[in-house]
Order: sequence, then structure tokens, then C-alpha cells
Amino acid sequence: PSQSIPIAGISRSNFELEDLAHAELLADYRDGQMYERIMKGILRRSDGTGTYHPKTLTSLNNIIHTKMQDYESIFENRRSR
Repeated sequence: PSQSIPIAGISRSNFELEDLAHAELLADYRDGQMYERIMKGILRRSDGTGTYHPKTLTSLNNIIHTKMQDYESIFENRRSR
């Protein structure tokens, strides 16, 4: 998730804050679902022996690396609050 740009002088009601928090959770959930579908689709492309084409393995590694960066940035953002 990207960080929002702070705008001075704008305050949000409790309802707006709850709505934003809910929207963020829903977006994270949908992102997780998409990630799972991508991973399952790639893993199905095995040749039947559990062996994968080198490009498939590279794709899996890149997806996992990117996802881990997302989680690391989430935890860093929450620690800094």
C-alpha cells in the first residue's frame, strides 16, 4: 500500500476514518486473493513431475519478493505511526 500525502487543515470524522480503515482492509484482502490466484495458476504450469521451466521459477521468485516488500513496508508504516 502506498502512503497518503498529508494535507494540513483537513480533519476526518470517526465515520470517515472507520470507512477508510474498512476500505484498506478490503483492498488488502482482495490483493491477497489476486496473489493467491496468480500463484496457483503459475504452480499449475508444472510439467507433471514437479519440475518448472526456469522462467516460471523466476516469475515465482519475483512475485514472492515483491509481496514480501509490500508486507515489510506495511509493518514499517505501522511502526512509525
